[in-house]
Amino acid sequence: MSFSFSRSNVRRVLVYTAVFFFLAHGFRFLAPNFSDDSLLISQTENTDWQISLGRFMQPIYWRIRGDIPVPSVIGFLSYFFLACATCVVCSLLGLARRSSLLMLCMALAGNATFAIANSSYISWTDVYMLSFLCCALCVYVTAKYRFGFLGGVPILFAGLGLYQSYLETAIVLFLLVLIRMTLEKQALRDVILFGLKALFVLLTALLLYAAVYSLSLRLTGIQAQSAYNGLASVGKYDDLGSMLRLLGETYLYPFQYLFRPESHLPHVVSTLYLFLLAVSFFELVQTAQYRCMDISRLLFLLAFTLLLPLGLNAVYFISKGITYALTFYAFFLMAALPLMLLEYGGARLRLRYAVSFSFVIIYGCSLVFSSQLYTLRELEFRSTLSLVTRVLDRVELTDGYVAGETSVVFAGNLYNSPLLFKRPGFESSFTHTTYALTYESTYAPYFNQVLGYRVALPDEEERARFANRADVRAMPVFPAEGSIQMIDGVLVVHIGRQQLGE
Repeated sequence: MSFSFSRSNVRRVLVYTAVFFFLAHGFRFLAPNFSDDSLLISQTENTDWQISLGRFMQPIYWRIRGDIPVPSVIGFLSYFFLACATCVVCSLLGLARRSSLLMLCMALAGNATFAIANSSYISWTDVYMLSFLCCALCVYVTAKYRFGFLGGVPILFAGLGLYQSYLETAIVLFLLVLIRMTLEKQALRDVILFGLKALFVLLTALLLYAAVYSLSLRLTGIQAQSAYNGLASVGKYDDLGSMLRLLGETYLYPFQYLFRPESHLPHVVSTLYLFLLAVSFFELVQTAQYRCMDISRLLFLLAFTLLLPLGLNAVYFISKGITYALTFYAFFLMAALPLMLLEYGGARLRLRYAVSFSFVIIYGCSLVFSSQLYTLRELEFRSTLSLVTRVLDRVELTDGYVAGETSVVFAGNLYNSPLLFKRPGFESSFTHTTYALTYESTYAPYFNQVLGYRVALPDEEERARFANRADVRAMPVFPAEGSIQMIDGVLVVHIGRQQLGE
């Protein structure tokens, strides 16, 4: 099986990816605003946090790229890593037609995962794409070279250390290569051997990752994070029944996403996704018939195809049900399946046109979605500046307050602020709040790095102690009179309504 990829096609992928990538996301890379997690601007200050989450390769990468996530630099690096990964994917799956390259570049460059990552987590977008590149290279090395599985392990390990969720892209690519081998009527012995190599690479890389993660925790004295995206509870299933239920949910979730895609005109996009799924099934059957496959090959083909939903959503099972937009980039990698099958099959020209038209409409909807989302984030950043300016103005008028010396406690959060509301016209957009500040850990970098204003914030334990005091809970909420008070030498800003134990 050939994995060659001509220089002319490499150039095409580089150009196509640049066009679709910067058309969809270029505005974000020219807008130096930060919100949500991306407000943690000095990334080396978050080294302990990333290690606790199992992303111990990120601090190493930051030393090379630089500590401060400059949006334009993030954009170029993300494009470069994505373009390289797309070339690898095309080589693995034998995609050579210009239309196939064009459609795949559309799907991988313009999608909800990219838009949401850039909008709230831009500091890590290039990390995600580097992880994707590592996963693609891992499959390529394993497939191309006789003993490539030995080299595939450290490459996949590096990808996992950057961001674990892209493990799914490696699993999907392994399955797609197995489908390609079966369609090309490779010897079943070779198909089975490659499947065993793939399992070896995946399991060995995961074991190596677990060992190094455990070692990094011991050496640094950091505790494994047990938060919603932490690894402390990974592998700790309640019982066999719960595991089976989780396995069923894992399998079905990709199909559920088909009906609820995060995009502009989601019903249109959902219909087109279902059409592409039907085309994939139709072409799979047609190609199998055309190549006169025997029953054993058909069974292998069926098994690899049925495993795809599990591979697409493997992290959901591993993490016991955690899923959010950043974790399912592999869903969009599935665009390669109908394209690969159309390369092999003798599909009519009208069907090819219909598939191309579907990809164009899906990309167009993603383009609108990302543009609206980036505009919303820009507006949120500006409204946050307005709000915080008003807060600081009243803070500085409080008797006894000295900037940078008086301890300041923000009680409650903006999620529960009476000022919070959905902007008209943006009701369906993916968003957290009207403001860029979303949780307490983002306050310090916002004041110190975005505003350049010295503010003395206590640690979380001290903040929680003050926030839960009865007299603080009884305070009115900003912007009401009395929402900012000096209590026992600490300036308290009641920024939002508090829930019990907050």
